Amino acid sequence: CSGEFSSLIRAKREKLPPVVSPYDKAFVDQLEEFIPYLQEVKFYGGEPFLVDIYYDIWDRIARINPKIRVSVQTNGTTLNSRIKDLMHSVDFHMNISFDSLTKEIYEGIRKNANFEQVLENIKWMRSYCKERNTFFGISACAMRQNWHELPEFVKFCNEMDAPVYFHTVFNPEEHAIHSLPQEEIEAIANKLLTYDFPNDTPVQKKNRKHFFDTVNQIKAWSVRAEKVAPFMEVKSMD
Repeated sequence: CSGEFSSLIRAKREKLPPVVSPYDKAFVDQLEEFIPYLQEVKFYGGEPFLVDIYYDIWDRIARINPKIRVSVQTNGTTLNSRIKDLMHSVDFHMNISFDSLTKEIYEGIRKNANFEQVLENIKWMRSYCKERNTFFGISACAMRQNWHELPEFVKFCNEMDAPVYFHTVFNPEEHAIHSLPQEEIEAIANKLLTYDFPNDTPVQKKNRKHFFDTVNQIKAWSVRAEKVAPFMEVKSMD
C-alpha cells in the first residue's frame, strides 16, 4: 500500500500532505438518485470502515435499496457496534486482507494492528457472511516475510470454506520475492512445489489453483532472473 490509498502511510512514511478528496456531501446527494437502480457497489481503501463518507452512502443504501450487493475489501482491523448494525441492514460481501497466520509476522507487516483482535473480527465476518449467504474470502500478499505460510493459508481457508487470493507484491522491493537473487527465488518455488492440497470441493479446487498459479509466477521470476544475470555481469565488466 502507498500514500495514494492510505492516509496514515502518506503522513507517517511518505511525509506528504493529505490528499484532498473530491467527494463531499454534495456528491452523496447526487448519488442518491442512482441508488434505486444499482445492483452492486464496491468499496476499497485504505480501509473502507475508516472512511466517513462511506457510512453516509451505506446509510442511504440501507434506506433506499438494501438489496444492493455491497462488496468491501477490508483489513479486518475495524469492527464495532456501528458497523455490525449497518451490516445487518445491508448485504455485505467481504474480502479480508490478511497477510500472516503468525502474530509476530502479521504485526510486523500490518503496523498498529492486533493479531488476536483481527482474527476474532475475521471469524465474526465469516459467520455473518455464512448466515446471510454472502461472499467471504481472504486475500494475502505473497512476500519475503510470509511466503513459507502460503500452504497454511490454503489449509486455513479450506477449513473456513473460503477462497484465498494471493496478490503479487512489486513494491517496496525489499519485501518482494521477485527482487531476490535467482537461487533464492528458485529455492522458494521448489519448496512450495513439495506441497499439495485436497481437490474435492469447489473452494478446495479454487484454492489449490490459486496456490499453484502463485508458485508458477515465482518460477517464472526465477527463470527471468537466471536469464538477466549473465547480461548484467557482462554489462558491469564493460
